Amino acid sequence: MNQVGLSNTFSTLTEFHLPFIATSIIGNVCRLSILKLNNLYSSSYTTNGTILYVNFTACIFMGILQTIKFEDSNIQTCLTTGYCGTFSSFSTYIWELFIHTVLRADEYPNRGYSICEFLIGNIIELSVSISGLKFGINMGLILKQRFNFGTRKIGAVIKATLLFLSIPLLILMLVLAIVYRNKFNSYWCLSSLFAVFGTYGRFYLSKINSKPLSQKWHFPLGTFMTNFIASTVLSIFFILLQRYSSDAIKKLVIYSLIEGLTASLSTMSTFMNEMNNLSFVKSSVYFVITVFSSYSMFIIILGSYKWSRGLDHLE
Repeated sequence: MNQVGLSNTFSTLTEFHLPFIATSIIGNVCRLSILKLNNLYSSSYTTNGTILYVNFTACIFMGILQTIKFEDSNIQTCLTTGYCGTFSSFSTYIWELFIHTVLRADEYPNRGYSICEFLIGNIIELSVSISGLKFGINMGLILKQRFNFGTRKIGAVIKATLLFLSIPLLILMLVLAIVYRNKFNSYWCLSSLFAVFGTYGRFYLSKINSKPLSQKWHFPLGTFMTNFIASTVLSIFFILLQRYSSDAIKKLVIYSLIEGLTASLSTMSTFMNEMNNLSFVKSSVYFVITVFSSYSMFIIILGSYKWSRGLDHLE
């Protein structure tokens, strides 16, 4: 009996958990790479370093995967929840709304412009992300029509590749995080380790979506909770980042938690996919509740701290 249990544990580890860990690390690195690429030059069409490009790209991949579904549910989950979910970030999007509506409010002619920024930010983010998902869905349909490929074989190849990369990626990120711990750029490595925990947290919370209450109200409660919790924790981390801005080691760890744990715990690609599967009214209610509740936590926690003590190091 013990041998059977051990065999099942090993099978679950190789069939799901190790590939899932690999996709979470790769997704985190992809997100940070696009953010860094966009931040390398000035005079960008949009704000440098914005999450907009990341969420658009992640939603494209999510759309493709919703059309070209792999027969192996484990690899499908790894690529959607693991890779696309970690690649995109909802909490970072809420943080950017806070920057333009609160931190930069003094730059506007009057406070009323903050409302305009809030509306514009939501319109652009929603439009770009949902269009990326729609584009991916249609691209997937074209690929299925023009290329007769077997998802079973491709899925097996992807799973084997992820399984082969999982442990080396973990070791590589851990070693680099230790070796370059005194350099701020090592947040790439450390955040990728934290991203694994964030992705697992989102994966297990997403199971609430199948509960009777979520099904009855057509409200993905699990995804809502991940985005809400991630946004709340992120606002707390920014207070800590403000307080320990002069301590290099603490700053590195907190920033890695921001870019790894909270960014991976939240998701924009899954959020958009769920909205796409709901009716217009229900998806609108889902969007408004999620955005306003998450943004409200930023106002309550980080906004209160700004007005009482200031956020000079974040501005």
